[in-house]
Amino acid sequence: MNKKILINLKDWFNLEENEKYAKAIKGLDVIVFPSILYLYLYNNEKGVQDFNYERGAHTGKISLSRLVEFGISWALINHRENKVQDINELISKIECALSKKVKPIVCLDSIDEIPYEIISKYKNKIQIAYEPIKVISAEEASKNIKELYNMYNQKIIFGNNINKDNILDYCFDEVEGFLISRDGTNVKNLKIILEKVK
Repeated sequence: MNKKILINLKDWFNLEENEKYAKAIKGLDVIVFPSILYLYLYNNEKGVQDFNYERGAHTGKISLSRLVEFGISWALINHRENKVQDINELISKIECALSKKVKPIVCLDSIDEIPYEIISKYKNKIQIAYEPIKVISAEEASKNIKELYNMYNQKIIFGNNINKDNILDYCFDEVEGFLISRDGTNVKNLKIILEKVK
């Protein structure tokens, strides 16, 4: 089966909790997306939850140019909690990530959220993640994931309340891996997930 497991830690953990978690998952075959403050703690393959695509006078924002110094190799773009403002911002973020040799994960909450022409232009350079806002059944997920796969001829990362109890229900052939949040923060549950999909 061998599905990728991506863990979005959002802002769940403080410093002490991140230190403990980073040690606990060291060596596990996961891609972790911690809060930017704690990127330095992780030796796993890692990515960023969001980034600014320009350097310079942008108070409170961190450019990808700075974040690559922490050894990131992935970047979430258009996650439902960090939506891009428009297509120009989306393209700028994709182009920025590619220029830094960081793999963009472009998140969609519906099949037609981003114009086909934009995704198809980059389809061999990005990873598509389907993360609907509302919880959907395995049957509906299968239908939508197959449609995305057929549109772009690419396996899809899926995220939608995935946990140790339901992950096998979503292990379709067209799924490259899973974007997991809350259940991934529990190391015991994470190890169960890995046993099931690796």
